[in-house]
Amino acid sequence: MNGPGILIRRNGERYVGEFVVGEISGAGIEYSSLGVIKQSGFWEKGVLRAIRSLDPSMFPFSLNSSLREYQKNKNLSQNSLPDVAGQLKRALEELQAAKAQNIELQRELNELKKNQQTRGSDVVQACLSRGLRPGSPQFSECIGNGN
Repeated sequence: MNGPGILIRRNGERYVGEFVVGEISGAGIEYSSLGVIKQSGFWEKGVLRAIRSLDPSMFPFSLNSSLREYQKNKNLSQNSLPDVAGQLKRALEELQAAKAQNIELQRELNELKKNQQTRGSDVVQACLSRGLRPGSPQFSECIGNGN
């Protein structure tokens, strides 16, 4: 067996899931002879390696439909999976655009700071050129008024 299938043991227990070269390997569910789930998860060479709660509807062929129908539905669902690579590419492009915008905003902020410092320096020079002394009320008023 290779791919999805069912293994029914003589005692009535069964394994429903994936096989690789005749061995239980991949996602699968093991049932008791009464149909109760014993264990489920991911198997490797017949050994349960990762216990996970799996939905039995993952393997609808184990109920009433055929294995061929299951494989057809599985292929359809895989083809309808979102384009993960495309999503990652778009996310990276958005991140790069945001980074470029951030750089531009930082440049504008630096320019505003520089202009503010220059303007402040110009105001101080204008007040000093009027003969006002730093610390005097007139100097403070001159600075507060912008010259």
